[in-house]
Amino acid sequence: MLLVDSRAALEASVSALSGAPTLYLDTEFESNRDGTRLCLLQVSRGDEIYLVDSVRLTGLEPLTPVLGNPETLWVLHAGQQDVPLLAERLALGSAPRVFDTQVAWAMLGPEYSVSLAYLIYRVLGIRTGKSHQADDWIRRPLPAAQLAYAAGDIEHLPAIHAELARRCAELWTQIKTEDGS
Repeated sequence: MLLVDSRAALEASVSALSGAPTLYLDTEFESNRDGTRLCLLQVSRGDEIYLVDSVRLTGLEPLTPVLGNPETLWVLHAGQQDVPLLAERLALGSAPRVFDTQVAWAMLGPEYSVSLAYLIYRVLGIRTGKSHQADDWIRRPLPAAQLAYAAGDIEHLPAIHAELARRCAELWTQIKTEDGS
């Protein structure tokens, strides 16, 4: 896990993330009556996790070509707030391609609106905690425990994505076979 809290670190992360066919994403933000403020962006190609400190960094524009690449798939869990927040903050010209693990899980069975911790347990058999979910994400410096929690939010997304994509493809094949297509 790498904390990206300087312009040099941001440029290095952009270089490392460029050209990725899939990016695993999550955000930590503060919402109040004045709006929503992006505090931390967690992003990975599936290996190294970058924690982009959008409170300390004055601009995230270098990430726009990487996250705005129309060929890149975003994998998130419950991204209904994350996607618009990132699209606005990065001034993306078009909507990203998205695989939402919460939506995929809902399509595969009777449960919808499940937590990431629950999904990690159900799909991978790993128990995780949500101890820092309601923390103050604006306060700096972020404690090591908060950073580890944030990294954990995307650590298992590659494996969950692979398994849910496999199950969705299997279901699609079954539907096509039953339909006679």
